[in-house]
Amino acid sequence: MNKSERQFQAVNAAIERAVDRFVTDIDKIMVQQEAVAPTYVREQSLMILCDAMLKLSNALLDYRDSLIAERGC
Repeated sequence: MNKSERQFQAVNAAIERAVDRFVTDIDKIMVQQEAVAPTYVREQSLMILCDAMLKLSNALLDYRDSLIAERGC
């Protein structure tokens, strides 16, 4: 396995740990908050995740467009 493959594996593992940590934290919030409905916690979590996905998607499109501009297309 070369250096690039190891780096991708390390990044994938870090992403999985972050997602697992997020899910665990959301589960804790739902258990600890008696006055807040679990559906509210889920909805808010999903809304924030959607915002993050939109930002990531826009960044990916910006990156793709910058590559096209560099190629002179």
